[in-house]
Amino acid sequence: MQCDGVMMGSPLGALFANIFMCELENYIIPKRGNRIFNWTRYVDDTFACIKPEQEIIIQKELNRYHNNIKFTYELEDNVKIAFLDVLIRKTEINEIETRVYRKETNTDIYMNWNSYAPSTWKIATLKSLIKRALLISSNDILLKTELAYIKKVFTTHHDYPLRLVETIIENECNKHNKESINEDHFKETDNVEKEVPTITLNLPYAGDKGEHLISKLRKYVNNTANKNTKVITLQPVYKATRLSTQFKLKDQTKIQHKHNVVYHARCPNRKCTSHYGGQTKCRMEKRASQHHGRDKNSHLALHAEKTKHKRVALDNFKIIGQGYRSDFTRRISESLFIKKLKPDLNIQKDSYRLSLFN
Repeated sequence: MQCDGVMMGSPLGALFANIFMCELENYIIPKRGNRIFNWTRYVDDTFACIKPEQEIIIQKELNRYHNNIKFTYELEDNVKIAFLDVLIRKTEINEIETRVYRKETNTDIYMNWNSYAPSTWKIATLKSLIKRALLISSNDILLKTELAYIKKVFTTHHDYPLRLVETIIENECNKHNKESINEDHFKETDNVEKEVPTITLNLPYAGDKGEHLISKLRKYVNNTANKNTKVITLQPVYKATRLSTQFKLKDQTKIQHKHNVVYHARCPNRKCTSHYGGQTKCRMEKRASQHHGRDKNSHLALHAEKTKHKRVALDNFKIIGQGYRSDFTRRISESLFIKKLKPDLNIQKDSYRLSLFN
């Protein structure tokens, strides 16, 4: 039984946690200014500079703030410590040096260039790692080392064309340098770019032929619509295909445990052609028992009593619709199936009256 906090996966969880941590920081940290020289937090990870031999005392004071709070800490090792994906090192002249940090379990597995996926996704993966290197590396030597590592990983292990990788690295470095030199100018440029009308196309990925078609469409837009002063940008967005669509990842739910469904049932008598369609919010096991006789108003039960045929059991039911977001959509679906199947045992023909025009 959950007696504190919010349920797992709730969007409020991160918000409440951040509010709580902000309150803790405002209450505790200012009062320990003579012992805590720096306190920087990202979500639930904190980078702090604490007076030597005071870390245990500070930890106890933080944990006393609330019964459910349990801070743990990690000390620097050989003047180095990792914080998120940054390795922080203290130099001999007592300055801070930063570089990209990777865990020992890191495998450097990324999307292969020959994989069946949009090239924009592959290039975006490479660009994101290059931008991370530019932002984190504190000097040119560390930056060159990180870029050389990225280049080796993508060309050797993931079959990226060498020329493409080198071009992207060069472009990202030039862009980063220009932004550093004149940040205000590029902010104004960004504002102009945001005003350019963009047409977004949400498309399924169709391999090289699909990308070739998009390339031709872009050229057509540039050569026709963009001849005028008004510029249009074409932005294709590809739908990702989930792995679960190719094969089942979970065990199939048995029919007796399914709920929120539309079902179809036939009379167990082989010579009888009577059948019935319905919908239910409860589990099918319970609904089948109702049609078996628990519900005296059930049309299937009344049919069995009138004709002296065998009463329906769970084996006589078939799920024809499931996974509805609301009772309304489930009832609409039931009405559509009734119109299609025309079951003779349904007295109420529609859950809702269906018509194109009112």
